[in-house]
Amino acid sequence: MRESVGLIGIGLVGTALAENLVAAGFDVVGFARSAGNRNALARLGGRAAASAAAVGEAAERVILSLPDSPAVEAVLRGPDGLLAGVSRVRLILEYADRLGQELPLTRVHQKILARGTAAGGGDLDTSAVIQQLRTLTRGRRA
Repeated sequence: MRESVGLIGIGLVGTALAENLVAAGFDVVGFARSAGNRNALARLGGRAAASAAAVGEAAERVILSLPDSPAVEAVLRGPDGLLAGVSRVRLILEYADRLGQELPLTRVHQKILARGTAAGGGDLDTSAVIQQLRTLTRGRRA
């Protein structure tokens, strides 16, 4: 059974992440506000989810690839957000090209930790993301 990885944000950067994650053998479950982007994920071999919360129900590890802080906060906190309802998420990684800006996860870090979920991230480097996921899932693959 392949390890499921959630991906929220399937724009230009998220699509590149999805392509590389699928090629690396991960089951990618993703959400984007645009139906066209969700369909693009399915064409790449991933599975489209109806909401960020649905991604959280399908994967323990979720990558955020979103354009700005308000978008990140909306997918975390909204009524269909990643932290809403029943969630399997144990790790949230935020990767962005917002060099020098505070990552939104730091503002909601206490809420995330209270749920027993770890958070982290950094500047975007697709190969580093895949290596980090492999390290984190080592020993968990069947």
